[in-house]
Amino acid sequence: MGLIYVAYVLMDSTLLLMVQAWLVLTLLTATAFVYLTFHGLWRSTLAWFTEMPMLKALLDMCSTNWGRAIGLFALAPLLPFILGTSMLNQRVRHCRGLYDQAPPMEVKVSNKSSKSSRASKISAGARKRLVSMTAMMKKIVEGEKAQELIVTPRIHNLFVHALEWSPCDILEKINVLSVAGILVSLTSIFL
Repeated sequence: MGLIYVAYVLMDSTLLLMVQAWLVLTLLTATAFVYLTFHGLWRSTLAWFTEMPMLKALLDMCSTNWGRAIGLFALAPLLPFILGTSMLNQRVRHCRGLYDQAPPMEVKVSNKSSKSSRASKISAGARKRLVSMTAMMKKIVEGEKAQELIVTPRIHNLFVHALEWSPCDILEKINVLSVAGILVSLTSIFL
């Protein structure tokens, strides 16, 4: 690597451009060769992986409150970046006029309500406030079209789906994960 740098510094600029072009073409040829060689293998491996019972068990685990809590705990630092990127993407779509060209797309809102074991332990007043807040959010988003959203429809649908989760149970599990992380970091200091 050092020899290539020295050669670039000492060479004439036209010769340097020729060597750089040769290196770029060699890299593109190698990349195309690897893609064409391993594309079929990748597709067959992906099809085999989706049929594995372990993946199905992992997807089932992600639909539990513990799986959701672990996912939120891991992705919480990235949420501002994801929301900012989604908002920027939506603004670019508006500026390019992509929604003017396509027919209006209605936003999907699921009417399923998830019930957890903790739902029966919540007081009647808290349940009433939670139900009214969720109903209010659904009323706000039910009539909106995709072009009227602040974020992209995909991110919007994820947040609408997250409204159906049991927030108290998930926050409780996130607190348990936080305390466990603190304890792990403290025990490594004392050992």
